[in-house]
Amino acid sequence: RPTSWPLLLVVAASACALLPSLCSAGTLPTMLVESGKPKCVLVSVPMDTQLRVDYEAPDIDSGKGPVWITINRSRPMESLRDKMLPGRKQKDFTPLSEEIKAKEGSIKHVIEEDGELSVCVRASPASSKNPMRFGLAVHTGKSKSELTKKRDEEHLSGMEISLERLTDAMEDILDEADFAMEISLERLTDAMEISLERLTDAMEISLERLTDAMEDILDEADFAKEREMVFHNQSRSMAQASVYWPILHLSVLAITGVTMANHIVRFFKTHHII
Repeated sequence: RPTSWPLLLVVAASACALLPSLCSAGTLPTMLVESGKPKCVLVSVPMDTQLRVDYEAPDIDSGKGPVWITINRSRPMESLRDKMLPGRKQKDFTPLSEEIKAKEGSIKHVIEEDGELSVCVRASPASSKNPMRFGLAVHTGKSKSELTKKRDEEHLSGMEISLERLTDAMEDILDEADFAMEISLERLTDAMEISLERLTDAMEISLERLTDAMEDILDEADFAKEREMVFHNQSRSMAQASVYWPILHLSVLAITGVTMANHIVRFFKTHHII
């Protein structure tokens, strides 16, 4: 899978700080390619935009092997038009792959749909022992040379060419604004979905806690009812015992008294006391 790099390859600054000679050859942000695997930058581009990739390759040598620059869609984006028109289908993206032979130049490609694009450099001769320097800068719109060429071909005045440049700039600004709004909407939708999931999870947890608390309360109520029933049975047993115990006690006392009286009378009669 290609390695993702920022738009203007700012990470190359560290290499430039360590080895200044590597970056002194060109004016574009420079990176080192040390293998035949693609090294890419990711850019987000709105629809109907002309993408222009300016490159510098001071170490290129066509005799050692081909060097390619490819433009491919990394991830399509759902736009407002797709949400307003559910049946709308996005256009198929046509990737661009161009072999470069000059040490510097520019590659142009018209982007018809919103999305994230990967601009990759693939150099067959590159290796850890033979690193190659590449400078890349990704722009949108027409370059000054293209506007100058159009002015010479169509014999446009300075005001007309300035007006066309301003028109192109305004179209780019509007496209970027629409694209930024779509990205903000997508992020807002994702944030709302995440918040809704968290809220749902919190409600489920609260409901589960409430269910557990209710089960504990019901268990405590059943246990209290059982203890009350046991206490009630003990109270009834004690009440019944308290009714018969005095009668038994009096009976025992009466029998004991009669027996003792008989013994005393017999004793007196035996000894002729009475």
